[in-house]
Amino acid sequence: MRLFDKLTGTKRPADGVPSRSAAEVHTALLGPNRPDVPYVVRDGRQEGADLVAEWRMLEPAWQMFFSRTQVSRVFQVRMRLVPEKNEVRSLDQEYEVRWVNGVAALSITAEA
Repeated sequence: MRLFDKLTGTKRPADGVPSRSAAEVHTALLGPNRPDVPYVVRDGRQEGADLVAEWRMLEPAWQMFFSRTQVSRVFQVRMRLVPEKNEVRSLDQEYEVRWVNGVAALSITAEA
């Protein structure tokens, strides 16, 4: 662990774990996507990122699932791959969820 890792939120692999190429990491992060899971990892170019991971709160097929549990906060993770440094940089955004007649309404909070 380096001096500022805890302050910056940096997580490093264990000694001896080889680095992967940006293409391998990109493919691996897209790997868990399936229609039967309540999250998606998708292309994030429109948000200025390489990838975005988020809950499927607003998809009709998943609204009943989230409505039953009355989720009050959800996160979106924007990821940028930095091949020169073998890094994935991320920004977490938190959204507050309000339920109106079983339909979710998301609003971003001030924290990021």
